[in-house]
Amino acid sequence: MIQQFSDKGRIIKFLLILFICVAKLSVKADNYDMFTYTIKAEIDGLNKGDTIYFETVLLPWMNLEPAFKVIVDEDGGFSYSGSAYYSQYFLMIYKPLSGKDITSDRIGLPVVIVGESDILIKGDAENIYNSQIEGGVYAEDDNSSALNILEMLQRVTYTPIEELKSFYASLNKEAQKSYFGIFLRQEIDNMAMLAPGNDAPDFIVETVDRQQISLDDYNGYYVLIYNFGLCPGSLMIDKEVTNFYTNNKERVKVLGVSEESLNALQKLYRNTDQSEKFMNVDLNPALESMVSHPWTDIENKGDNRQLSIDYALAGSPFFVLISPDGKILLRGFHEAFYKAKNIVEERVE
Repeated sequence: MIQQFSDKGRIIKFLLILFICVAKLSVKADNYDMFTYTIKAEIDGLNKGDTIYFETVLLPWMNLEPAFKVIVDEDGGFSYSGSAYYSQYFLMIYKPLSGKDITSDRIGLPVVIVGESDILIKGDAENIYNSQIEGGVYAEDDNSSALNILEMLQRVTYTPIEELKSFYASLNKEAQKSYFGIFLRQEIDNMAMLAPGNDAPDFIVETVDRQQISLDDYNGYYVLIYNFGLCPGSLMIDKEVTNFYTNNKERVKVLGVSEESLNALQKLYRNTDQSEKFMNVDLNPALESMVSHPWTDIENKGDNRQLSIDYALAGSPFFVLISPDGKILLRGFHEAFYKAKNIVEERVE
């Protein structure tokens, strides 16, 4: 059974890769011949020998893969010329020759190339990920801009479906048929399948002790999928989720989906004391709650990632409530948990 599940997961992954490749080829054939672009930078404090990495942001899941790198050949800037068949979405990452990483709340600078264009990045090395970008798509200022479409793509998994449809309808025809517009349309269609009232996708997941759990195992119960991780939001709400389950366990099942290794969470808990804080959260008691859940937790890795894809788990903490007859009732972050709590407890009364 476990081997069959693994094979199924590989087939699904292959189909997803094939789908993305076909989408890229379609865009290439229908929208563009090869075009060229230039990225120039004027960055105070950039030194000869520093390295600038450009990673391709893969849609729709925002994963990264290497694109190209630039070795700075003179202080204060660089220039790179490239070519492509379809729009490019990069993350620019700065690695100083000194080996000392800069301090920033961002992991890189997003850079978008649409068609033949010249763009200029201006800023300083200490704040390079907050640099200004001029030219190309950055000179546009309308709702159909690729930048606005990309912003919506980043919010598509938790934005109400009617808002998504309204935004797409407001785009002009050219934007709808653009490279990023096609991805947005596909994701809106996917999210429509997860709208309240639709059947919840079936799933088969595997626990750390190699036991399999399916949606059918929870038939007749409310099911709360709880995606959690080492972030302030999860640490703050975890005890509330535990209390909710404890008070309603006759009618509710919780499936915890951990973004971290469960063993790593246990080790971290054992190595923290009562005085430690994580972004103003008392870490030890929060971790104690997280490692002693009274329900089944799984790790979001391997074939279990298919659940995250099918339910579009957008981050942590993220919640999905499924009715006893297998219908999606709601999805979302903190607010969704409190709505789920009200739904279950009001129906009990």
